[in-house]
Amino acid sequence: MGRELWTDKYLDEMRFEADPAADSVVDAVYASHKLDGVNRILMNMVRNTDPPPPEVQQKIDRYFADNSVLPAWIELPKVELAEDLFSRHGMLATTILCCASLPECYLDRADVPVLASTTQLQDHVYRRIWETSHMVITVMQPGGMDPAPAAAPGAQSKTRRRAKPTDDDRAAPGEGIRCCLKVRLMHAAIRHLLLANDPPAGGKGELGRALAVQKWDPASGQPINQESMAYVILTFSFVGLRGLDQFGAHPTPEEREAYVHAWSVVGHMMGVHDDLLARNFDDAQYLFETLKRRRAGASKDGAALTKALLEWMVGVMPTGLKHVPRELLVQLVGDKDAAMLGVRLDTDEKTEEGMVAGFLHIFEHGFSELMELPAARRVAEALFHAIVHRVWDMDKGWSREEFALPPSLQKSWSVKRSKAPMA
Repeated sequence: MGRELWTDKYLDEMRFEADPAADSVVDAVYASHKLDGVNRILMNMVRNTDPPPPEVQQKIDRYFADNSVLPAWIELPKVELAEDLFSRHGMLATTILCCASLPECYLDRADVPVLASTTQLQDHVYRRIWETSHMVITVMQPGGMDPAPAAAPGAQSKTRRRAKPTDDDRAAPGEGIRCCLKVRLMHAAIRHLLLANDPPAGGKGELGRALAVQKWDPASGQPINQESMAYVILTFSFVGLRGLDQFGAHPTPEEREAYVHAWSVVGHMMGVHDDLLARNFDDAQYLFETLKRRRAGASKDGAALTKALLEWMVGVMPTGLKHVPRELLVQLVGDKDAAMLGVRLDTDEKTEEGMVAGFLHIFEHGFSELMELPAARRVAEALFHAIVHRVWDMDKGWSREEFALPPSLQKSWSVKRSKAPMA
């Protein structure tokens, strides 16, 4: 496995492979309940509203039981080191997610039609941002990938972590694993709805109907296929590390290896073939560049998604910082790639971009002398807190608790939850 395997021929084949374990659940639901049953799964997996019928729930329960075992190659000390890195650099990690990881996904013209088809309705543009943020923080919080006691009985003693003074703030055992498996099931539902030949089911404003009316070309491969999923994992791991370097928060070599390893564990739990997961930082960079060479390009859908993303970020910025999201996006993905997404800066904006990055770097490293200045503190804190509070405190019809910021990260990021949803 590794570089010798990642040839164009092999990666072409991976475009036609999806996730049989999750797909089989959706196929079974479809066989019993037709398209409307798949639509219900897709809509309820995050909203947690009405439970599915007992026979459907039984299939889902079996899927979770069968796929909750962590990979045999997991190295828990590396996972803990990655969690610590994420906890310490949460402000930058959140900014990088919105200004680099998601835009890199929008450059993926091979799979961006899938993203576009899930965002035909304005609410779903924002919902994808919230759901992605929720997944990242759920799996990377302290204890995020701890196994549930009943999930892997054969590996219990091997995978249990040592007790820590802050264990009360750790994620509930199995929380991150269950999140990964829910995402897989949602991906399977999206695949099914995009490929279905049945008449669209559900109301006009429902995501399932928006997916079912799309026309997917099977000759291009499976929607959300193995190659595309491997690329997405790298936008979180490699692009995340690249962004930290760009902000001057240089992780150590050990932290780089640990972060890539932890995200490869997440990728495994999300159904990515082990052969498509990087085992070290150098391989992560090589695979990301290889996949991006094959997949990146300008597209109407990519530009539209980027525009929607920027409009959302601008909307949460305080007056005086509305320009920041565009400038950070260009800095993190580069002028050329940003231009393919329809984002360009003039000379004055590029000068100001460097100043904003400097503020972020200063705040991240806690230089108390400058942070005593109210203006500097407002610039640095506003960018991070505006995004975090909007992501974790807004109420759009699903459970707010499902999106609550974990207590351990509230402490390390100095974030207090608002008492009421933000408008």
